[in-house]
Amino acid sequence: MAQEDMISSLLIPENIPSSLITEKASGTTHFAIDKDYNANLKKVEGNPESEVASSAAREAYLAFIMAQNRDVDKVFLGKKAVNYVYNRAKRDGEKDVDAIGFLANGSVLLGDAKGQHFSHALGAQFPQVASVLQSKPKGPRVAGGIILAKLPETVAYGGPDPSKPNWKYVGSLAKNLAYDTDPLNDPDRPRDPKKVYLLCADSKLHPDPSAPPGFAVEPYRRFPTLETHFYIPHFAGAGAHFQRASWSSLHPCTIPFTRAAKIRVAFVR
Repeated sequence: MAQEDMISSLLIPENIPSSLITEKASGTTHFAIDKDYNANLKKVEGNPESEVASSAAREAYLAFIMAQNRDVDKVFLGKKAVNYVYNRAKRDGEKDVDAIGFLANGSVLLGDAKGQHFSHALGAQFPQVASVLQSKPKGPRVAGGIILAKLPETVAYGGPDPSKPNWKYVGSLAKNLAYDTDPLNDPDRPRDPKKVYLLCADSKLHPDPSAPPGFAVEPYRRFPTLETHFYIPHFAGAGAHFQRASWSSLHPCTIPFTRAAKIRVAFVR
């Protein structure tokens, strides 16, 4: 099996429908969601912000995923989401998210569509938006987050038998990682052989070949919970996901400033 095919079999990427978005008007580069594609899209207010078709499609598909949740009453996308957070347009230095889902119980879900490098959502966007929303008088509780990301370039995989793990790297970066000094074999930082560990060229997710990958997901599962070995206090603040001093047992990655709001990941090709 080719390495890309193995990653796809482990992480089950979504296929974004080509008919999900349309150009707003002839000659423009902006895109709109085709609400006729699926009845759940009637819940979505707003349109993708990206002028690049592939990025706009990911933003639209993120909103579609959130709208498919039967507990979600509506989804704000693009400028609608930004205006909800700040009650105005975003200013320089402020962070936002691509989409906000409103649950029937009054809480919200944060969503962001990325390429392969989604650390900015973890370390900056989700924490700041959660902090702003929950500091408002009668502001909503942030109940969770979802990141839509392209398949990672490389993963670490212990093999099909968790009782006899044989850790190896699979993907385009595998040949650049030295097996004789493999951090996967560090006895002081054990990994869970039932999980797949995510690597990419993003320096925050994998800063150097000697640093162990610390973010993982359950394989063969649609929208798995993102898990981490890094100890992250719930109120530690932006950037706390990348404090590497404390290595702990694997646990769900949560949004700072929240009551342990978990983050799920949806992979796309």
